[in-house]
Amino acid sequence: MKVRDAMQRHVSTVHEQDNLGVAQQLMRWSELRELPVADQRERVVGMISEHDLLRALTVFSADALKHTVHEFMHVPIEHVRPDADLADAAAHMSRERLDCLPVSEGDTLVGMLSVSDALNALAAQPRAANLGRAPDAAPPVATIMHPEPMAVPPRATLLATAARMAERGVRHACVVDENRCVIGIVSERDVRRVLGHPKRALVPNYVPAHLHGLRVEQVMSVPTTVNQDASINEALSLLLSGHFGALPVTDARGHLRGIVSYVDLLRHLRHMLAVAS
Repeated sequence: MKVRDAMQRHVSTVHEQDNLGVAQQLMRWSELRELPVADQRERVVGMISEHDLLRALTVFSADALKHTVHEFMHVPIEHVRPDADLADAAAHMSRERLDCLPVSEGDTLVGMLSVSDALNALAAQPRAANLGRAPDAAPPVATIMHPEPMAVPPRATLLATAARMAERGVRHACVVDENRCVIGIVSERDVRRVLGHPKRALVPNYVPAHLHGLRVEQVMSVPTTVNQDASINEALSLLLSGHFGALPVTDARGHLRGIVSYVDLLRHLRHMLAVAS
């Protein structure tokens, strides 16, 4: 299967002379953290991300969104060709922890490949994900989960939690009670919504004083969990049906046992494709 078989053909782009306010609004509408930047001839000349917006806000504060996209876009561009193998593109996305990849032919943008696009397409190949077989024939989630996820109590401060997430390079922290039962989850997106870029938490002086005492329980989401004995197919269906990037893995009593993310599933599906070919 090729990238062209899974990519989105209608792509939101922002022009290099648009202001950052336009880019910010397009990111919200498209639910993407990064957008391709086009010039007057509609050639892709860069990318603009949430991180770039944060950099602008740090430099120019309230006037940042009036500046042009060209001033803060980044190059070179991570991209993929439409005739590239989808499994290879998925492997690159999982290795580099990318949410999406522009698909281009030369300087022409022809599509966008997101993590969800890759998962949906790869999972549609029965041999890759063991779909079409009895649920108990597929491997359990426990075989691909991370067995030592980051866990914090509900009264931990968001600032300290975000700092630990940045130091460990993880995108999710599970919130557990005194019995280690999962009661919530904090994602990198939650951190960005409140603090900006997660690495700001490593320099507390850059964080407004009124946010220093904010607790995890005030921003966490109620998680969708998956049992450690559930099939990988079930975890895949849950991730594709929701707007989240990871699932806490629990035992029968709700105790935290691990976490499985789209990265783990991409890696698994690619491995299964390689075995089947």
